[in-house]
Amino acid sequence: MKCRITAVIVLLAASSVWAAPPDSGHPIFLVQHASVQKDLAMTAAQVKAVAPLAAVDKESMETMAKTLDAGQMKRLQQISHRVRGGLALADEAVSKELRLTATQTRKIAAISDDREKDLVMVLQVTRFRDATAKRKFMLGWRREVADKMLAELTAEQKTAFEKMQGKKFDTSAVSK
Repeated sequence: MKCRITAVIVLLAASSVWAAPPDSGHPIFLVQHASVQKDLAMTAAQVKAVAPLAAVDKESMETMAKTLDAGQMKRLQQISHRVRGGLALADEAVSKELRLTATQTRKIAAISDDREKDLVMVLQVTRFRDATAKRKFMLGWRREVADKMLAELTAEQKTAFEKMQGKKFDTSAVSK
């Protein structure tokens, strides 16, 4: 089981969806948050082992997969899905598990691509008073995109995606 989870995590590291900024909900960044560490019931040794991880690369993902047990890795993935919301639908593993149709996959990809292009253009012409204001704007933009992506799911797929997110987790501390 651990080998399978490790393989999935390593594949995700290489995915463009996972090559994102620290507020993206990527496990490498999530595992750095005290609220996530508490939810995962990480030991002091585990916290120390993942503390230097800062890059989304194969080596960091392998280190994390070796440090956390299978249950912790599964829960971390659930938290990642919860934090990312609809953006997780662009992940190939998620789309397969939800059995998205080819049409749904195309629509979700188009929403993501179009909105990302729009965001780049907006960021080129917008001046923010500080980095916090820019980050807040970008998080709001991403939430809007995620909601549009979720709207493409059927009722059954929405229920299945909710199950993939596991038990409730307060995402406010990790998506500020």
